[in-house]
Amino acid sequence: MDLQAFYVEKEDYLQIWQLDSRFHFLLYKASGSPVLKQVLSSLHHYIQRVRELSIMRPGRAVSSVQEHQNILSAIEGHNGELAEKLTCEHIRNAHQNIQKEL
Repeated sequence: MDLQAFYVEKEDYLQIWQLDSRFHFLLYKASGSPVLKQVLSSLHHYIQRVRELSIMRPGRAVSSVQEHQNILSAIEGHNGELAEKLTCEHIRNAHQNIQKEL
């Protein structure tokens, strides 16, 4: 999370995108479900070019990093309900942003 914030300040979108991918992969892995990890990893890989363009839209990198931090804080606080709500919001925000690229 700290590296994501650092690279947002530097506007290094390649690093932000790579760290974003790493964050998602770690969440998939932490789920403990090999099937979920495989399905989400495949989807994530499939849309990677659009995600790369999306993260470069003004303000999206900042929002995305904050959304990730909020999700991680909920997980660390063992608040599954909040983590789920924040994840749904993150997906909705990402989807809306990606639609602008299409």
